[in-house]
Amino acid sequence: MTENKTKRALLIIKLVNDKTTDRVVQGFPAIKKVIDRFSLGEPLLAFRSNDFFLSGFYMNTGKPFKVIIAELEKCPSTLNGDSFMIVEIGQDFLAAQGFTQAGNWLQHH
Repeated sequence: MTENKTKRALLIIKLVNDKTTDRVVQGFPAIKKVIDRFSLGEPLLAFRSNDFFLSGFYMNTGKPFKVIIAELEKCPSTLNGDSFMIVEIGQDFLAAQGFTQAGNWLQHH
């Protein structure tokens, strides 16, 4: 597997909402382990919905995005219908009021 240059990225996770929080409580730790495995350094929770079925993480990675998505899709905690998206964050960004922690992370990573 070829390493790419390190990129800052926003990983967005949308889990199928089965109307219970059990899935998030029991399944999300395995998904987070995949995120941690591909992140260079500690990823940062950028946002989440109140029920946690939608969340986003800032991360630095040297892996191709398609490899990360493939591993997330293979994770035993994911279900058919779960969605993942990764976008690269360039040098031009702005984090306004309410996103100071996220802006801080982006500034220093």
